[in-house]
Amino acid sequence: MSDYINEPTLKQLIDANAIRSVVLVADADADGFAVVLRIGMKEKRLASHRRQTRVFKKIDTAARFLRGVGLPEFEVDTRQWNRVA
Repeated sequence: MSDYINEPTLKQLIDANAIRSVVLVADADADGFAVVLRIGMKEKRLASHRRQTRVFKKIDTAARFLRGVGLPEFEVDTRQWNRVA
């Protein structure tokens, strides 16, 4: 089973009310934020078209995306955020 899900699958899971929680996790290596979804007892990352972790460079962009697909509530984990202003 994959540790990633694509956007169409995400929308199906939202429609089925299968997502327990959503966390935007800072990814210092990618200099952005990844979306981690808790589905049942498992965690999955939102995938890009290339089946890699989709990374949002700005938290605002990630928030707009999540709201747009029907996930207006989420947590943010900035422990690995190394952005210098």
